[in-house]
Amino acid sequence: HGYLLLTLTEEEATANFKIVNTNRRRDPNIYTEKVFSVMKGSHKLISKQ
Repeated sequence: HGYLLLTLTEEEATANFKIVNTNRRRDPNIYTEKVFSVMKGSHKLISKQ
C-alpha cells in the first residue's frame, strides 16, 4: 500500500512514492520507496533514490 506525494515549485516537480504497512488505520511506519524529479525546462526524469 502506498501513495504518491507530488511537490511542485517554480523550478522543479518532485514525486515521492511513500509506502505504508496498512491503509486500514493510521500507520506511523511510513517510508519513501522512490523519489523522482524533473527540473524546469528539462525533459529528463531524475531518480533521486
